[in-house]
Amino acid sequence: LELDGIRRLVITRGLESVSFFSSLQREQRERLAEIMEVQYASSQEYLFHEGDAADSMYVVIEGFVSCFMADFGDEPIAEFHPRSDRPWFGELAMTGKAPRSQTARAREPSKLFVVRRSDFV
Repeated sequence: LELDGIRRLVITRGLESVSFFSSLQREQRERLAEIMEVQYASSQEYLFHEGDAADSMYVVIEGFVSCFMADFGDEPIAEFHPRSDRPWFGELAMTGKAPRSQTARAREPSKLFVVRRSDFV
């Protein structure tokens, strides 16, 4: 297998364990894996800020990500990690053009699968 094939295989297998994608057939997950990227975030790194253009959704594969809203200060309003019931966030970016309503920040070194709306539609 070439490197790109290994990347697709890793993403496809990773998606099997995420309930958001569990209803997809294997072939559909494989096609999704072709357009998904792997992104690494260091501890305290911002993935996006409230008000940014919403252009992608994320799946936390390793690590921990918190989301915040300016109105609530430093108190997280949502937290995502691989073992949570919902390890994905930002999915509204796939359906609309509204700006980000929250800020997302990695709380520890994290590995995420990312799909961009421009690649999905």
